[in-house]
Amino acid sequence: MKLRRWVSLLILLGLVGLAGCAAPRPRSKTAGPKKTAKLPPTEVNVRGGQIYLTDPKTGRQWAAQADSIAGDFPSGRGKLRKVKCSISENKKVVINGRAEEATYFPEKKHVLLQGKVWAEWPDRGLHMTADQMTWALETGKIDARGHVKLTRPEEVLTGERLLADIKMKSFELGNGEEKR
Repeated sequence: MKLRRWVSLLILLGLVGLAGCAAPRPRSKTAGPKKTAKLPPTEVNVRGGQIYLTDPKTGRQWAAQADSIAGDFPSGRGKLRKVKCSISENKKVVINGRAEEATYFPEKKHVLLQGKVWAEWPDRGLHMTADQMTWALETGKIDARGHVKLTRPEEVLTGERLLADIKMKSFELGNGEEKR
């Protein structure tokens, strides 16, 4: 008698369990593609061994050729080595430069040149050397740091930090202290 009760109870529990499995469940939202912060469009092209970063909004472009590339440069996870580059505005070259390596930061739209940085502004007769130089694609601003030497036709200026606009019409050269 007790055995029949146990068997009946087990059968009943089994049926209830199966009924629960067949019951419709509320559907959770499907995990679609993750939303990421939308960055302003920057065109990244690789043509003929050169990399071009272009901001269609401003018409500024950074073109570079390198001896080698390590990692995924356009995504910000790579470096160019032994770089020769130019910065253009509205298809006119404003700056020519070279450096030991270059890194691109897509979230900020900055290019960082490091190691024996050399730059020239051919239309202005200026040359600059520094340990590193950051160029902002959107704003066109330049921030050079470390042993900065700016050679103009009439003088040579030195400092630890140079802040300038892309055309070098205005600049600030100092000892690297942040101004507040």
